[in-house]
Amino acid sequence: MVIPHGCDSMVRSFSTWSYSLPYSYFHFVNIPSVCVESSFEFFNGELNTFKKGLEKFAGKLITGDDLAQAIRIYNENRDKVRALYGFRKVDPPVISGTELTMVLIVGIKFTPLAKPMSCLIRSWRKLGKEGDPNLKKPPVYLLMGPVLITLNSLSSWKNSEQCGGGYICNGARDYFPRTDEGGDPINALAHRYLDKINCPKTYRENKTGTFEGDIAARFGDIGAYAKEFKVDGAILYIYKYCDPFGFEVPREKPTINPSMFLSFIWRMSILQGQSVNSEPGSRHF
Repeated sequence: MVIPHGCDSMVRSFSTWSYSLPYSYFHFVNIPSVCVESSFEFFNGELNTFKKGLEKFAGKLITGDDLAQAIRIYNENRDKVRALYGFRKVDPPVISGTELTMVLIVGIKFTPLAKPMSCLIRSWRKLGKEGDPNLKKPPVYLLMGPVLITLNSLSSWKNSEQCGGGYICNGARDYFPRTDEGGDPINALAHRYLDKINCPKTYRENKTGTFEGDIAARFGDIGAYAKEFKVDGAILYIYKYCDPFGFEVPREKPTINPSMFLSFIWRMSILQGQSVNSEPGSRHF
């Protein structure tokens, strides 16, 4: 089991699970909380320590070529996922938000995914050309917040789509950034995960000098996705006992400015890997 340094709940979960679960390998990846030059030096060392631990556990050296090949494969996967999201822009969409999410869940289990994903893309591209011109594009909603995908949430999304709605699923913001190829793979991974992913736990210097500029740097990519996919509204999932998610809601809203902005408070059991309940009373902001 490998857990990164995210929120306090993840850190405490690692301590508890590494003590109580009968797994043969545990590792805690210590990710810096600031983005400065010394942070990348520290993170490079942390990733090298992680690599050595995996080598000892697997009984096999992980060479630079091995890492370079893995980076290339995952970049190909990200390009294919990007292409899948493109089918959500077609009017009407060739693939539903629920179907897209299910494909991505399968992709988590089967990597590399580039070849089977290429077959799917060719099939959906053909469907797009042969689609019914009388069908109209449904309202599209952007799902925001933590990457929270459970069987219960998929069922809710499917029911909503059957009533005429559509979704652009969350998780893309962290998945799309590619890892640089051609250089030191450890350094490339450190920059990908520390610099290219705008993680809420990471403090970044306000280079604009204004509050508005800092908010644009923090959430501007969300607004860009909203414009790219021409969303009609946004649905924000909030962990019930995670205050930072709630604190950021007023700052996220102006970056999208959709016609409807809803919030669902979600309570989840990490140990069971499923949601406990979703409060039915969504609210407008």
